[in-house]
Amino acid sequence: MRSPFLRGVVSGAAAGLLAATVAFVVLEPVLREAIALEGGDDDGLVSRAVQERLGAPLGFVLVGIAFGLVLAAVDRAVRPGGGPWRRSLVLTAALFAAVVAFPQLRYPSNPPGVGDPDTVGDRTWGYLAAIAAGILIVCLIGFAARQLAAAGRLDPARQVLLLFGGLALALVCWALLPGTAEPADVPAELLWDFRIRSLGITTLLWATLGVTYGALALRQSARKPEPAAV
Repeated sequence: MRSPFLRGVVSGAAAGLLAATVAFVVLEPVLREAIALEGGDDDGLVSRAVQERLGAPLGFVLVGIAFGLVLAAVDRAVRPGGGPWRRSLVLTAALFAAVVAFPQLRYPSNPPGVGDPDTVGDRTWGYLAAIAAGILIVCLIGFAARQLAAAGRLDPARQVLLLFGGLALALVCWALLPGTAEPADVPAELLWDFRIRSLGITTLLWATLGVTYGALALRQSARKPEPAAV
């Protein structure tokens, strides 16, 4: 697979399928409990059975492909140092931290139907602002890493500076982002069970994406002919 975008599509589809399989076993019971708590049923336009067996897997695959294309685009545009395997893992970790970890930690997800409908707009804009802040933090850390490397900083000092600098930026952005009220009509155990499981499944999707993309890129680089000796 010479095209990074084709690798992104294949890797994203594989990651989405694995995440959908795990979500069906791990997350669906919590979703059913949350829906039963709010008095949901199967009388809607699309039944729960169809949502579980078709809608959820399709959604996971499409999201995985979208993330895979984003990873491929960043890989082609940024080109950090190291081989294809290390580059894939570094970029995947950076994207995960920017668009998943920081926003999810600032605004934890809620089960469907949970939360005040009047605050949906505010929560959406807050989450988008958290994604933008996460991307900004990662970009600043990447820029600082290049500058410190060019200045000849050794790995231990450079890594410590980047770690504490990144934490400081994250704390500042955390404090500036608007807060949201916790839903009061949901048992705390159910709420946090859903949040932890959903974050774990998202982490699994990204980890699978990075490993698969890196493995395909590594395989492609191994197939390239060696340059002729001069």
